[in-house]
Formats: sequence, C-alpha cells, structure tokens
Amino acid sequence: MKTNKVLIAALITLFFAANVNAQLTVSIEQNGHKILLKQDTSSELTAFSGKYNSGNIYLNWKITNLHKDGVFLIYRSDDGINYEVIGKKQGIGVPNSIAISYYFTDAHPTEGGMYYKLLLVEKNNDYLMSDKIIIPSQSPAFAEKGKY
Repeated sequence: MKTNKVLIAALITLFFAANVNAQLTVSIEQNGHKILLKQDTSSELTAFSGKYNSGNIYLNWKITNLHKDGVFLIYRSDDGINYEVIGKKQGIGVPNSIAISYYFTDAHPTEGGMYYKLLLVEKNNDYLMSDKIIIPSQSPAFAEKGKY
C-alpha cells in the first residue's frame, strides 16, 4: 500500500512537453527525480462525459482493457489551458476486457463552463490521457448572465 501513496503524491507534479515530431512527453516528479511515463496502448477510454445539476458537475467515464491497477487524476480548468488536480480515483485492473465505469462529483465548479481532463497512471508507469471536455453550468443564475 505504501507504493500507492507514493505514486499518488508523485502525480501532483506533471510535466507535459511536445517534441519536434509532435509527440507528447509526460513525466512525473517524485522526490526531486523526473520519471518518464509511457503511453498505454492497450487500455481504451470509451466514454467521458459530465452533466451539471444543482450546483455540482457529475463526471463519468468508462474504460476497457485496463489490466493493471492505477490512479485516475481528475483535472479541471476554467480556460481549457491551465489545469489543476481536483480529485483522484483508484483504477482497478481486471484480467479481461470488460468495461468499467467510474464516477466523480465536482462540488465546487465556478460560474460558467468548466473544462475537464482525465489522466490514468498505472503502476508500471504507463499512462492514458483523455481529451478535454467542457461542461456548461446551466443554473438559472448562470443562464441569465449568458455564461454557459
């Protein structure tokens, strides 16, 4: 269990860089050392969506072929560029290719639309990153201001 806690703590500092060949390089920093992550080519994020309801944003996603345990980090942004980690979920590896659904509630969205991304980091340092999604806040107060 101690390694899971270390892995989770290390994921807070992520580095993304694009090289000349337009490939994304992802690394984490743990105890002052950068650890390069490699892209998971077997797992597949088959759905990622969210919905605003009563002041909360409810996110859900589905993944198949996740054979190793890991951690999902949930990122939020109000501009689609600068993201912060707002939560995490344990990813459970299974020996077959069944789809597993995960859920997360953002109880503190800001006014207007919010952008979200997921990053799965597996125990062997493989990663899987989602595309960003935007969830409009549709409360009456937000709609009156035209911010959705």
